[in-house]
Amino acid sequence: MTMDSTGPESSYDAAHRQALDNRLQALRRGKGITAQQLCERLNDEIGPSTISSYEVGIRHMSVQRLVKICDCIGINAPDLLAQVARDLADASTIWVSAHLLTTTDIPELRPLRSWAIKRTAEPSVPRRQLVEFDPATIKDAAQLCGLSTEHLKELLESFRAFPSTQVAQ
Repeated sequence: MTMDSTGPESSYDAAHRQALDNRLQALRRGKGITAQQLCERLNDEIGPSTISSYEVGIRHMSVQRLVKICDCIGINAPDLLAQVARDLADASTIWVSAHLLTTTDIPELRPLRSWAIKRTAEPSVPRRQLVEFDPATIKDAAQLCGLSTEHLKELLESFRAFPSTQVAQ
């Protein structure tokens, strides 16, 4: 994760950043650590709102900050990064651009389009938010749209944030 925002961010990088932010938040919460407690462990270098802005993708933390946060919640930063890469390499998961989904005129995807419009309208959601469609989510979304899971996967491919072959195992 870098602070550099001078160039365009690839959807590949955005997917990694979002997956990392999501996993870090889940690990923090799973260990019963509040954002305030994490800030205290960081010697109040940052406040809870900064932690929150990292976790929802509004702000990007430096690698040094990531390592400090990992140390404070008792996880190994390289292991965390490797797990995120493995998660994204899972071919059964499709990362979809929520913004692109708002623009679809495919009739079968109307329920997902409506959801994406509401989701991207939330002030705390970055415009280029990526949504993880894991196998369970694909199954639920297919039922919602009245499609087979295979047909939904085919339709979602056009909204895929990055090709599955871009992620190395």
